[in-house]
Amino acid sequence: RLPMPNKQQEWNVLLCDDEPLVLDRLLALCKKTLLPQYNAVFHCAAGAEALPDSSVQLHIAVLDIVLKQDNGISLARSIAEKFPECQIIFVSGYPQYVSDVYDVPHLGMVLKEQLENQLPKFLLRAVSVLDSAREETLTVLSNRVPLQLRLSGIVYLERKDHITYLHLLSGHTIRTRQKLSEILAQLQSGTLCRCHVSFAVNLRHVAGLNARSVLLCTDEQIPISRIYIQSARSAYYAYLQTALQR
Repeated sequence: RLPMPNKQQEWNVLLCDDEPLVLDRLLALCKKTLLPQYNAVFHCAAGAEALPDSSVQLHIAVLDIVLKQDNGISLARSIAEKFPECQIIFVSGYPQYVSDVYDVPHLGMVLKEQLENQLPKFLLRAVSVLDSAREETLTVLSNRVPLQLRLSGIVYLERKDHITYLHLLSGHTIRTRQKLSEILAQLQSGTLCRCHVSFAVNLRHVAGLNARSVLLCTDEQIPISRIYIQSARSAYYAYLQTALQR
C-alpha cells in the first residue's frame, strides 16, 4: 500500500537523455505521474554536466544508459556515491544493455518503447520508498563531519578495531568512531536490532534468522551471539507483525 502523499515534501527529479524529443517525453510522463500528488521539481539534462551539486538533494534520477558524451551507468555510480538515497531508474532503446545496469544499484529499467506503461509504475515505487524512509534518520560523525543518513539505506552496522562501519544498501560503507550503543540510542523505533556485541542489523533488510546468524536480503550472513539470540528473535517477529498490519 502506498503511503499518503505529502505535498510539503519536495522531490528533486533528474531526467537525463541526449535526445530532446525523448527528454520532452520523459518530462511529460513524470509531470503527469507525480505532480497531481507530489511537489516535484524537475532538472533536465543531456549529460552529466547538469548533475546538481551537493547543496541540492537528488531524490529520483531517470537516466538513459547510452549518452553521446557520457555513460549513463557511470553517471549513475556518481549519483549513488553523491546521493546514496536517490532512486535510480534506467531507460534505454536497446534491450541488449539490460544486463549492464546491474553494475550499479537501481530501482528498475524501462525500455523506451514501454515508457508510457512502465515508467509511471517505477516513479510511484520510487516516491513510495522515499516516503516510507522519510520519518527516521541517523546522524553520525565521519571524519568529524556530521552525516545524516536515512535509516532505510542502512543494511547493518559492524564494530571493529574501535571503528563502527555502517554498510549501506547502495554498496558504500561509512566509518565513524561512535560506538554501536551510541548510534542505536538515537532511534525511537526498534528497526536497528543488536544481534552481537559487534553487529546490529536493520530489520527492514533481514530475510530470516536462525540460532547462529541473520540472513540479510543482500545474501550476507551476520553472526548472532548467544546473549542476543532471544532479544533478536523477539525484535524480528515483532517487526514482521507490525509490517503485516500496515
